[in-house]
Amino acid sequence: MQPKALVVLARAAADGGRLPQNDCNMDESDVLNRLALELLDKRHHISSAEAGSKVGKEAGIYAILAVDAHCVPPPFHEHLIKRNHLCLYVGKTGQGLRRLVHYDLNGQGDSTFFCSLGLVLGYWPPPGSLLGKKHQENFKFSSEDAERIAIWSHQHLAVAWRPLTKSTVDAIEGPLISVVKPLLNLKHNPLKIRELEERRRIARRIASNRPGDDSRH
Repeated sequence: MQPKALVVLARAAADGGRLPQNDCNMDESDVLNRLALELLDKRHHISSAEAGSKVGKEAGIYAILAVDAHCVPPPFHEHLIKRNHLCLYVGKTGQGLRRLVHYDLNGQGDSTFFCSLGLVLGYWPPPGSLLGKKHQENFKFSSEDAERIAIWSHQHLAVAWRPLTKSTVDAIEGPLISVVKPLLNLKHNPLKIRELEERRRIARRIASNRPGDDSRH
């Protein structure tokens, strides 16, 4: 996408997802920073336990945040403290923001965030759980571990979101991640964490091997 087109869509994001009626003096960086500050502002945060009754069916962009940096296990909380914010993940959905609740917070579907969060908390997928699966990127945890991860998320996470048009969401997600630098985003993130990349690689190998294989080495 051309930078000028992204500026227009970013301005739309700052205007609630609507194309502005009049031109303004904000450039792409200004608008992305404005949206980032809005998502990071604690006044806009809702506890993850309450999110199910708050989010709607609109497309949008969202942030998942820790309520406290020290609730995140080491070594990851050190990285979070250095970022000077509590944002763990920035995501998008064109299918309704309820995806945020069902997939990312409760692990009821295919979620990159839920997979990464589980690894950060020290859980691993069952050996062989990806065997025969079409999609090999996002593994699954056991039902017991998934429930523990969901309970942790309800106790320690908050969310913020902005309903936007789908075209705006698609254009703005990557640039917004590069501005916010969330802890658990890997794509588009100039401060992506190598330890998380390595854990995801090991987890995929565990889930792709037959039970009994020692896949962590």
